[in-house]
Amino acid sequence: MMTNYYDALGMSPDASADEIKARIHEELRRWTVRSHSPSPEKRAEAERKLRLLREMEQILLDTDSRAAYDFRLRTSGVPGKTESVLSPEELEKRLEEAGKLLEKGMSREAAGELEEISASFDDRSDAWALLAEALHRSGETEKALRPMARARDLDSDRAEYIWLHGEMLEALGRNDEAEELYRSASAGQSRGEGLFRLGRLYVNTGRLREGIRLLEESLRSGGEPEKVKRDLFLAHLQSATAAWKTVSPGHPVMEPGKYPTSLAETETAKEAVAKAEGLRVTDSGLQAKLEHVKEDIRRKTGRTFTGSLLALAVMLAGLGLDVFRDPVPLRWVAFLLPVFYMVSALSPKSLVYRAILQGESSRSDFARLWDELRERYGRLAWGMMLVVYAALFWFAVWLTIPVIILNVHRHYLQGSTGD
Repeated sequence: MMTNYYDALGMSPDASADEIKARIHEELRRWTVRSHSPSPEKRAEAERKLRLLREMEQILLDTDSRAAYDFRLRTSGVPGKTESVLSPEELEKRLEEAGKLLEKGMSREAAGELEEISASFDDRSDAWALLAEALHRSGETEKALRPMARARDLDSDRAEYIWLHGEMLEALGRNDEAEELYRSASAGQSRGEGLFRLGRLYVNTGRLREGIRLLEESLRSGGEPEKVKRDLFLAHLQSATAAWKTVSPGHPVMEPGKYPTSLAETETAKEAVAKAEGLRVTDSGLQAKLEHVKEDIRRKTGRTFTGSLLALAVMLAGLGLDVFRDPVPLRWVAFLLPVFYMVSALSPKSLVYRAILQGESSRSDFARLWDELRERYGRLAWGMMLVVYAALFWFAVWLTIPVIILNVHRHYLQGSTGD
């Protein structure tokens, strides 16, 4: 029987001479190493392979010889048989050995063994799928698509073949094809797993909201609970800070990381974490991730004082002078104003981060006024602030009340909308 060199190399008859040359040299290196094996059987097999590869090199890398060979191949009726066909018993034994290699993580070795006996696969869809998986795991995903297609041609409805095929397409960045594959599977008997695969694809490609919805639907539709919960848990954690702004290394004020810039983003983060906790995942690694996200949210949410401590001191001094000059009970009530001022100057941290990222002052009232005057007028700002603080000292009540009102509007009313 005529040997199909192209199938033996795992290449298309349309492959260029350079592609064939590279593949032959790769195989020559592999089999040259095996020719030094201590096993006589393996040495003999390697020598036979090396002879075949040199024969291929002579024929396929010579233009005239290749043209004559291609003509003979087309007229011989050889569909893809490369070498002698193994008996069913021997084939089963070799497939089992290759499967064990794959289980041990020796995917490249398994792929090599399976390619050697691929002439005997015929209509064994499991053998073609095993070869495809071995090639995929060894990093030859593009090459794996051919045996994968053969396996699916023989058994198009087998679920594990669909999932393996989808994984290959994802690995190659052909997400639209993988999506179509998972979508069609989710409409059939494998609905739960199809929804899971489709949801995970969406999450991995940034479509978090739709991905989470599909993962939740998969959980309700009978998908493997633990597996779906794990991916759903991770998706919730990813969505917690997905809308936060990323700060790269080298920022003059902020450390690298992600930061919320509105109260809505902080609330979304807390809700996502609550949903992740509701899944009751017990894996210690996942719980550590959850605690890390919770701690990050805790540090970057809440409120921080953005007012002026100096203004607060001047305010207290001015109010103290008023009481000293006229110690009536009503003036003592005015000492509540500094407390109200401190509370009003507690800004949501998200607003602070937003101001910094926009290149604005993150402080409020007197502190913000000082920043803007200093930026605009330089040293003259000192004199201007002395006038402001003098006015605050003598008219503490009348100046503090409008400042409190403005702070409340900015930090509690306007800030609560996330605008």
